[in-house]
Amino acid sequence: MKTITLVFAFLIMLFDSTYAQIGSVDSYQQNTTNNNFTIDWDYELCYDNKCWTCDNEDLDEDHKTITLKSQEIKEGDCNYNDNTLRIFKRYTNHDDTAVLTKFELKDITTIIN
Repeated sequence: MKTITLVFAFLIMLFDSTYAQIGSVDSYQQNTTNNNFTIDWDYELCYDNKCWTCDNEDLDEDHKTITLKSQEIKEGDCNYNDNTLRIFKRYTNHDDTAVLTKFELKDITTIIN
């Protein structure tokens, strides 16, 4: 069966140029079909069990769009400037900051290009 697969995994990124170590949830997308797809979704993010993005339609940063070509694989990484495939989880070197406790992908749409 041909599929589009979305996988999320926890990574810790270390930035030498900043004061923070950041834990993130990075994603991996794979398109095993013969079609090109554009995928849109919104994140619903809960930190310390409180939803920070619920009912907040103005946050464009929680809306994501990627395009996957036929047989293409895209992976999130520690590229600090591109957070399309990454969700901030926590600062690993600070105990007094909020921690991601839950996330959901909402309003997922796929378009065959």
